[in-house]
Amino acid sequence: MTDRQPSPGPLRSKPGLLTVAVIAVVTVGLILAAQTENGNMGADEETVPDFRFEGFDGTAFSLAEHFAQDGRPVVLNFWASWCPPCRAEMPDFDVVSQAHPEIKFIGVAVDDVESNARAFAAEIGVSYLLGFDPTGKAHLTLPFVALPTTWIIDGDGVIVFKVQGIMTADLLEQTLADKL
Repeated sequence: MTDRQPSPGPLRSKPGLLTVAVIAVVTVGLILAAQTENGNMGADEETVPDFRFEGFDGTAFSLAEHFAQDGRPVVLNFWASWCPPCRAEMPDFDVVSQAHPEIKFIGVAVDDVESNARAFAAEIGVSYLLGFDPTGKAHLTLPFVALPTTWIIDGDGVIVFKVQGIMTADLLEQTLADKL
């Protein structure tokens, strides 16, 4: 009788591979669940809490002041310079923002290094207001679990739509037509 050790299977040959695979599956599941979670806020409509930040252009912005003084609906997009889907959707957001001056488009960098966010903002050169969450607590005011996350808020400050994940120009146009 010989002492034969069983040959390691593909998951046993790399000790952390199973853990990585499980984390990846759970993450994808959470993202997909989050994307479908709020296609329609419906009966759960709520007024958006105030959110303040300073734009990269030096503009101080407050959602509460915006709705009190301007009243345009808002598309609020949370992004990060390290997030490939965020980078991919920003040019589409810019095209749609230029086609809809009756809507205020805002992009706020979160979970990022401010200098990296500023550098990316300068590189991408979108025309809508971009800024940075200086407190790191944007997710407490307007919860999200994945980036990018986009909130659509009507002119009365009521959240009418939230999506976590990338939005194309066509999807954004359709959503605006359906929700505003």
